[in-house]
Amino acid sequence: MLLLRIFVSVTFFVLLLTAYSFFKAWAVVKLGDPTPSYRGRLSLNPMDHFEPMGFIILIAVAMLSGGSFIFGWPKPIEYNPHYFRNPKRDEIIVCLAGPLGVLLLAWISLKLGTLVGGSIGMALYWFSYVAVWLFIWLMLPIRPMEGERVIRLLLSDRLAYQWDSFQDRYNLWLFLGLILILSFFPLPFQLLHRTIMGLLSLV
Repeated sequence: MLLLRIFVSVTFFVLLLTAYSFFKAWAVVKLGDPTPSYRGRLSLNPMDHFEPMGFIILIAVAMLSGGSFIFGWPKPIEYNPHYFRNPKRDEIIVCLAGPLGVLLLAWISLKLGTLVGGSIGMALYWFSYVAVWLFIWLMLPIRPMEGERVIRLLLSDRLAYQWDSFQDRYNLWLFLGLILILSFFPLPFQLLHRTIMGLLSLV
């Protein structure tokens, strides 16, 4: 049962990372930069987004946590903001496209799971459960998460410089601290996850 849980969690996470990359690449192309298209990133094939180290970490974390906590990453989407009509605004859209796409999939799967019920409904609920965790992770204000990039883009040039200096100096410690909090004091993140799941069920 434990191995099945790990396998399902990893499979769902890989699919969600693929969707995240696709939504981000789609936003980049729609905003004027063709780079993801000719680099094959506008794709729903997981192998087109496969990043070896991210996948190894994904498997290791899933095994250590018994599938209850997942962490990994795909290849980054390369793009050039000089193609964008409004670089700062459009880059914020690009940063939000992936996480919001994942959240949309969480909502769809949650609704379908409620309608279908049974074992398929449970699988769809678990897909939504994993998707919300990925959304939360992507929106954290720590590099290289999208949330950190969005905050930087919303700041003035002076504050953005200070923000970059802070991230450069403390990013590793922030990341390690986050892992420790998730390992020993996960309640705040669990409450946030439950809140988002509850809001999705109401929409």
